[in-house]
Amino acid sequence: MSDQRTNLGSIYTPEEFAQFLCDWAIRSSEDLVLDLGVGEGVFTFLAFDKLVELGAAKQDAINQVYGSEIDETTYRRFAKHAKKKNLTFPNVHFADFFDTDIPANVDAVIGNPPYVRRPHMSDEKVEKMRKIVIKENPTLQIESFTRLTDLYVYFLLRGMKRLATGGRLAVIVADTWLNMHYGQTLKRYLLSEFVIEKLVSIDRRVFREAYVKPVLLFATKTSRDSHITYQIDFLRLRNGLPIDDVATLIETNTQHVDIDRTYVEKSNLDVDKPWGVYFKSPKLYSELSEHELMKPMDDVAATRIGVQTLAKEFFVFTSEQAQQLGIEQEFLTSLVHSSRYFKEPIISSKQEPEWYLFYCAEPKENLTGTKALEYILEGEDTEVPVRGKNTSVVGYHNKKRIQESGRKPWYNLRSQIEKRGRASILIPRLVYENYLVIWNAAQYATGELFIEFLPHSGLEDEVFLALLNSTHTEVMLRTHAQVDGGGTYNLGPGKIKQVPMLDPNEISESDRQKLKHAYGAFVEDPTKYRPEIDNVVSDILDLSHDLRLQLTTVLKDMHVIAKSTRI
Repeated sequence: MSDQRTNLGSIYTPEEFAQFLCDWAIRSSEDLVLDLGVGEGVFTFLAFDKLVELGAAKQDAINQVYGSEIDETTYRRFAKHAKKKNLTFPNVHFADFFDTDIPANVDAVIGNPPYVRRPHMSDEKVEKMRKIVIKENPTLQIESFTRLTDLYVYFLLRGMKRLATGGRLAVIVADTWLNMHYGQTLKRYLLSEFVIEKLVSIDRRVFREAYVKPVLLFATKTSRDSHITYQIDFLRLRNGLPIDDVATLIETNTQHVDIDRTYVEKSNLDVDKPWGVYFKSPKLYSELSEHELMKPMDDVAATRIGVQTLAKEFFVFTSEQAQQLGIEQEFLTSLVHSSRYFKEPIISSKQEPEWYLFYCAEPKENLTGTKALEYILEGEDTEVPVRGKNTSVVGYHNKKRIQESGRKPWYNLRSQIEKRGRASILIPRLVYENYLVIWNAAQYATGELFIEFLPHSGLEDEVFLALLNSTHTEVMLRTHAQVDGGGTYNLGPGKIKQVPMLDPNEISESDRQKLKHAYGAFVEDPTKYRPEIDNVVSDILDLSHDLRLQLTTVLKDMHVIAKSTRI
């Protein structure tokens, strides 16, 4: 996707999905309809058609649809399509959604609100949206919005506030809010003022412009004082099941081989916990997470993201690049850069490092005549793009985040790493098909694509490594992770703290020795001997034969979910 489209969130919805949402949300010829993301007009035109189908006069129908489009080129395409249809929508404007007046009581909110991640939004834009959303909904507080809240959440909150009691919300959005911390505000608002009818996850790529995993959200506005108890219908559509076939199947509760359905009591939904689990492995997750020997990872160990360089292109280089640059060895340190480059479970001191980190704490005046100084000066003369902005600065030392980091000198990662120490157990943040927790026996520096696991107790590393490399832990980690559109399970550093794992401090010394022995075999051949670790863990947890089989089935299914988003 181009930078312009990334910054505006232009991801267009296939017509069959838009039709499905419109048909559910719009029920009367008199409904007022808000389109949350006009784009080229797919929802706007279908809303108009639905109103006419229900009996509205053409002129009334075009007046009943509201919306805005901020991109001039896209708005012109919309206006051109409308002209071809001999339609003019007086309440659909070329404007910022947050500068647009919306009726106080619309009957249907539909659409695909723009998907823009927080790094691609200016601080001024975010502050403006926060103030407007909070002014219109005083029950929300500024603290409700985390630093990483994405654009579509603000769109949803503003649109949902405009719904009349009994009005319907039917949107297609990125599913990140289900699992990410910033989704708590949206989840809390839904639970307090809506009946969530259905959440529908789709095991295939929907948007041609971007790898975004979508979810369909269907909800009905209630009075704030309502204390309705009900079940939420979580549906997962498998194997590319056509959306045209879905409406009848889910409305009639028809069982289908390509539809997984889980009903969850409203009272069981916790805004602090991931909701995506109900699409993945609800029964197995429940059995494991509620086991008396399973504890949140935060109870077992401290976890933290690896060192954040704030400028990887300056600080990180391959062994070949390090050799070409000729930087003195004293100003380099070996780096665990990405799980893609580590296929073995142990990093030993006998290995030749594939990646290095620039590792210099000396001021420039002490570096006269060194290649390190040449490299620093080159970095201070390089034009550096600012992430998420269409601007650049000259010199890495002028990047705002580096300036705010307090490093002295600006290129000094060495002092930071020496202060924090180096972890021996590394969990990958991005999990592809293969999952492997690494034993950093060589004490390499850890990059930001890993999460360092620092046990609270003094038990041997091999015990923790056995547990973390088990299928049980992998399933729990993938359950809490966000599935990126490109097929990657993305494990947030904050989320990992709540991932349940077997606490080795709560088991016998004999069981710990079994884990250690199983890990020894695993190191020799991870593929062949992982089942040995799994058998020990399953025995400790006293899992039934059925649950042991589910572990393998669920993990295979999680691979299917990831692959489907790449298609």
